[in-house]
Formats: sequence, structure tokens, C-alpha cells
Amino acid sequence: VSGDYTSCIAGCGRRTLMCGPLEAIGAVATLAGGVMQGVSGYQQQRTLAAQSNANADLLKRQALLERDKTSYEGIRHQQQAGRLAAKQVASASASGFQVGGSTLDFIEDTAAEEDLDLQAIRYSGQLQANNLELQSQQQRYNARSQSSGAGLALFSPIIGSATSLGKGFL
Repeated sequence: VSGDYTSCIAGCGRRTLMCGPLEAIGAVATLAGGVMQGVSGYQQQRTLAAQSNANADLLKRQALLERDKTSYEGIRHQQQAGRLAAKQVASASASGFQVGGSTLDFIEDTAAEEDLDLQAIRYSGQLQANNLELQSQQQRYNARSQSSGAGLALFSPIIGSATSLGKGFL
């Protein structure tokens, strides 16, 4: 051993010619703990990112289903409106009224109301689908952020452990 003071790599906390085995074991344990904490944080961030991506996929699928549902409801509403108009004309004709004047106005008013109902169905469905797509985009953003944070979650505890060991040599 030379006469120069050397810093113990194990971080025994003082400048010395040698560190004891307990100090060396403590330093290794501190570094190992930092590595384990870092790996755990990394895995947690990756898991969160995967969950966010899965949620984004689910929301995107729900938006597609909402659009399909809205289309179906619109078609059904149009069919029902057509049947209603046909019944109104048949009723008026069966009761001896001429389809004209106030009877025709009533049928036209009903058709206009049915058209407004159809527009409301389409608008509501479109809003719901757009909302689901927006939520899906937010989940994708979250996944990217969580993936980016995985590296920090890995190295931050390791650097912190190494820094705490290095403080003993200052």
C-alpha cells in the first residue's frame, strides 16, 4: 500500500488507506438497491405505457362502434318515419279526407320533425365518437410520455445512489 490516501471505491465515507469489508458491502448494497429501484421504475413506466396504448385502442374501437350505431339508428329512424308518413296518408284516405290542405300540412310537419330528430341522432353520435377519439389520442400521448419517462425512472435512482456514495469522499 502506498503512502498516498486513496478513496475507497466502496464509499466507506472517509478518505482512508483501506475500507473495511462492511463498508464495501454497504456500498455495493446501496448501488444494487439503486439498480433494482431503477429497473422497477423502468418496468412500471413501460407497463403504464402499454396500458395507455391498450386503452387508446379500446377507445378508438368504441368510437368506430359509436359511428356504426349512429348510422344504424339513423337508418332505422328514416324507415320508421317513412312508415309513419305512409300510415298518415292511408289513415287520411281511409277516413275519406283528401290528402291536401291541413292533412298535407300535418304530414309535412311530421316529416320535418322526423328529419330534425334524424339530425339530432347523427349529431349526438358524432359528438360521442369525436369524444372517444379525443380520449384515445390523450391515451396515446400518455403512453408516449410514460415511455419517455422510463429511461429517467431507470437511471435516476442509480445516479442518486452513486451520488450518495460519492458524498462520503468530499
